[in-house]
Amino acid sequence: MLKNDVVSYWIKESRDFGIAIKHRTLRIALDRREVSLEKLTEITRLLWEKQGQDVDELVTLFYLPGVQTDSTVYAIGSCMKDGEASIHYEK
Repeated sequence: MLKNDVVSYWIKESRDFGIAIKHRTLRIALDRREVSLEKLTEITRLLWEKQGQDVDELVTLFYLPGVQTDSTVYAIGSCMKDGEASIHYEK
C-alpha cells in the first residue's frame, strides 16, 4: 500500500509494451470511492517520477474499492517524458 497525503492506493499490476515507443500501464486500486482530480494527478505524477522515467509514456488506470481490475476504470491518467500529468474521467 502506498499513501499520498490522504489517499491510499495499491499498484495491482504493472505492464510494459511497445517497441518504438515504450509504454507502461499501472493498474491502481484506490481506498476511497471519491478522489479529487488533483489527487489523481498528483499520484500519476509521483508514480511517473518513481517508475516511469525509463518509458515514453506512463498510463495509470484507477479503480474504485472492490472493483475488479478487468472491469470499468474510474479514471485514466497519463504522463509523458515532459512530466506533465493529465487525468481523464467522468463525474
